[in-house]
Amino acid sequence: MDVRTIRRVLAESGSGKPYDDVSRDANELRNWALGLCRRYNYGYLQTGKCDTQLLEELLGRVGENTTILPNIRVEFGKNVVVGKNFFANFDCFFMDCAPITFGDDVKIGPKCGFYTSNHVEDPLGRQIGYCEAHPIKVSNNVWFGEQCVVLGNVTIGDNSIIGAGSVVTRDVPANVIVAGNPAKVIRPLKTDERYSEIKNIKNTSYQY
Repeated sequence: MDVRTIRRVLAESGSGKPYDDVSRDANELRNWALGLCRRYNYGYLQTGKCDTQLLEELLGRVGENTTILPNIRVEFGKNVVVGKNFFANFDCFFMDCAPITFGDDVKIGPKCGFYTSNHVEDPLGRQIGYCEAHPIKVSNNVWFGEQCVVLGNVTIGDNSIIGAGSVVTRDVPANVIVAGNPAKVIRPLKTDERYSEIKNIKNTSYQY
């Protein structure tokens, strides 16, 4: 895939302004990313191993000790950045028309979706394929339960838990549990000092 085309598409879609989502370049990048997803998913199902080299080709940045289970789907791919110790369970989707950034130690349950893009409100604009996209930022040590939805223009603070089936439409502070549609703060996190004694001696990698 031509680097100049990638940069041009990501600059247009990530500008925060309406962009042509069905342009020739956007379709070319989307189909390139889809092809890499197919290769990655098929390879994982055949070998049971994460092809880090293929992930690094598909995504913007891949931190050490990253595990993404099939079937991963992306829009453009290169707008997804993940930190170290990242884990995504089965059937997750990243609509990365604007940047989607994950910190370290993020865990994502199955069938979660991160959607930066939306069709424009104007009926004619929608008809001819125009969209607007806004970034998603996920801080460190965030946990998503299964089938969560996160929309664009959202930042999620450190350590927070997103309850299963939640639809996150606004920023989430650090150290809380949120749930619901739209997601709302349920309560602060509880902590337990026993885990600090285990942290330095335990292997935290998921083995598949």
